[in-house]
Amino acid sequence: MEPLVIGNSQKPRCFRGINLNNLPVSYNWSKKAWMTQNIFYHWIKNLDTKFRRQNRKVLMLLDNASSHIKNDVNVNN
Repeated sequence: MEPLVIGNSQKPRCFRGINLNNLPVSYNWSKKAWMTQNIFYHWIKNLDTKFRRQNRKVLMLLDNASSHIKNDVNVNN
């Protein structure tokens, strides 16, 4: 699984000339480089899709961080 990296810039200067989609990580950004509900939602949906393709069932334990939305995410695996 590739790590999720959250930066505070949509196009960081250090990656000038590099396509962010070609990095060996999943890169997202927010103004304060924090996990947001939107980033978490897209990450968990992509993870669920990946596990569904692999026919894997996974138990994920989450704390009560405000970015961890509970009722809005409908996952199958």
